[in-house]
Amino acid sequence: MKRGANKMVSAICLDLDGTLLNDDKIINEKTIETLKRTYLRGVKIIIATGRQYSVAKEMLSCLEFPLFIIYSNGAGVRLSTSDEHFFYHYLQAPLYADVMQLAKDLPLGIMINVDCFKTGPDMFWFAGKHDKYIKAYARNNSIRAKLLSDLSILPDKALSLVFIGLISDLLLLEDKVQRNNLECNFHTMKNSGTMSLFEIMHFSGEKGCALRRLAKYLRLDIRNIVSFGDDTNDIGMLNDSGLSFAMKNGIEEVKIISNKITDKDNNHDGVAVELNKLLSLGMEF
Repeated sequence: MKRGANKMVSAICLDLDGTLLNDDKIINEKTIETLKRTYLRGVKIIIATGRQYSVAKEMLSCLEFPLFIIYSNGAGVRLSTSDEHFFYHYLQAPLYADVMQLAKDLPLGIMINVDCFKTGPDMFWFAGKHDKYIKAYARNNSIRAKLLSDLSILPDKALSLVFIGLISDLLLLEDKVQRNNLECNFHTMKNSGTMSLFEIMHFSGEKGCALRRLAKYLRLDIRNIVSFGDDTNDIGMLNDSGLSFAMKNGIEEVKIISNKITDKDNNHDGVAVELNKLLSLGMEF
């Protein structure tokens, strides 16, 4: 572990896509068993994902024990067994207005993720650019989407503002946000297909910030937390943890800042193999 870290592991923090999930978006059977053994050792399991809570909870239903789920890249935290809300960071109207002004001349699709998984739509979207992609995204992620016709209105409980488009257009928007010194967190996700994503959140909406706050609430020494991730939105939590693993399939930027790189990738139980070694769980791979 990092200098000053204790050897005892009190919690593990896992990204979903590209980390805990394989490329078919499921958790391998051996990884499920490894996490069960980890939990039975008294180690808390924390999930940190860019996905919305409702989607993450559904994807994690195979894990039949309590999970602390950091969702929407740190905008909120809930407990899977009760849906209890520990904290959340919603977008504020002034920030929303500033970002929309900066993006108005760019050919981008727009989605707003909201924290209403039981009572209403999970996502609002605006008709216009990249409609087919947005509708497919909502359908593939079991998200209840609703068309919003008025761009000037920020829906209640908005967790993040997501722009969809070509990476060149998204990088233009990112540059505008940086040059205007907007008080927010943001990141660009380069997808393998033609469409990429640029996400704007509350300035406290970040995985590392959420992990620090959750650790304090649970009275855990963050030096005793082990984290696994693969992409740019995982860097904060990896930096803050006592021990950090970049996935073998992760991007170079993540590998550079992590303590270790997993021996296996996300399709071959990369997380489970390292936990088995770290905690001596007795699994065979």
